[in-house]
Amino acid sequence: MKKILIDSLKINELEANLRNISKDDKKDISDYTDEEILSEAKEVYCRVADECDYEYEIKKGYFHLQLKKIKNFINKYQGGK
Repeated sequence: MKKILIDSLKINELEANLRNISKDDKKDISDYTDEEILSEAKEVYCRVADECDYEYEIKKGYFHLQLKKIKNFINKYQGGK
């Protein structure tokens, strides 16, 4: 399994999103390219940031942790290109 995929599956929100789109696409998660995974990470980051604003008081710690993990993931794999 590719390192980018292994790392993506360690982030709850990104993993859930990848599993959902793979189900919709009728593909295995491992079939996605690095670029597709990185693109999904960026989309998830934006969505989680919006949810963080909306549900800030309810789950602020969870959302902030997810944002930090996704941002680090994006920086790691975008910077390597």
